Amino acid sequence: MDSWNRKMASDSRISQARTEAIMGTNTYTTTYGQHVDVSVAADHVYQNQYGDVYGVSGTALDQEALNALNWRELNR
Repeated sequence: MDSWNRKMASDSRISQARTEAIMGTNTYTTTYGQHVDVSVAADHVYQNQYGDVYGVSGTALDQEALNALNWRELNR
């Protein structure tokens, strides 16, 4: 049974990666535990205090700017 569970988990990861590749997105998890898809064009992904998610291309904001905006950077 353990072998079957590992195979199903592997199949789920492969399916998720295939979906992301076809759609041109990366999946991020918010601080609320929700999964959001953001374009692969975004170099950095941020969440504000209201739960809104923004994908930004270019240079990352420094910690001081993030604190002033009350944003948090999300990682994959």
